[in-house]
Amino acid sequence: MLNNVLGTKFKLVKGYAGSAALRLAMERGEIEGFCGVGYNSMRTAGLADGRANILVQIGLAKNPSMPNVPFVA
Repeated sequence: MLNNVLGTKFKLVKGYAGSAALRLAMERGEIEGFCGVGYNSMRTAGLADGRANILVQIGLAKNPSMPNVPFVA
């Protein structure tokens, strides 16, 4: 959707079994990012402390903890 509507050039890679595998793949350099993870999950995993760049937040309402992150409703 983001590629078609906003002109992003995200490439989807399938086959990872859950967010733990995605985080490990990102640390290994296999992928450059992932989506579909809630802010609370990122905070719990220690990724909301600046080790990860949050490009966009998608949802019904903007998260007040991320005031500078672009929002797509």
